[in-house]
Amino acid sequence: MRGWLQGRAATHALEVAETARYSLALSSDDFDALLELTGNGVSRSDDDGGGGTNSLIDTVLAPGSYTLRVQAYGGDEATGLYTLEASSQPAPDLSQMTNDSPLALDETVTGWLETGTPNTYTLEVVSAGEYTLDLRSDEFDTVLEIDGRGLSLEDDDGGDGTNSRLSQRLAAGSYEVRVRSFGNDSTGSYTLTARRNR
Repeated sequence: MRGWLQGRAATHALEVAETARYSLALSSDDFDALLELTGNGVSRSDDDGGGGTNSLIDTVLAPGSYTLRVQAYGGDEATGLYTLEASSQPAPDLSQMTNDSPLALDETVTGWLETGTPNTYTLEVVSAGEYTLDLRSDEFDTVLEIDGRGLSLEDDDGGDGTNSRLSQRLAAGSYEVRVRSFGNDSTGSYTLTARRNR
């Protein structure tokens, strides 16, 4: 649909009939678009995820009523034409995703990342040694972080393509492992593994 922004935010209702993965795209040649989605326990926003100054929210929504809020970035009293589009595809099986839990060595965790919300795991290192963590996704540019025992590391593209890899000597203790996308503006599935180097 096309609309006209006249200084203040414009709102549109979105009714979701079945659980699915929705892409909500807001574009304008007249102003820097900012899109917000609220309702049914969900709150998402995006500024430039749609390329240039356009917005894109990509998320899984359950049946219910939602509100889309169209405005200009920074609350500017902007005026101009915009286009708002919604599309859907089958939702992933979130029951098979593990988004926050202990991270066991030599096991692969499959998770689901939402825009702007890192997923956090706990890694318990029993004995000091060299460890490697791999984060892979076909849907977004991954960023992997690990913190603990005075250590703070981050990797973007240390793996193949836009995948992440951290290889580091770790002392015995507890570590926090965070998964996010580059720019914190992407949604999608990923796999995470941790192993001790032989």
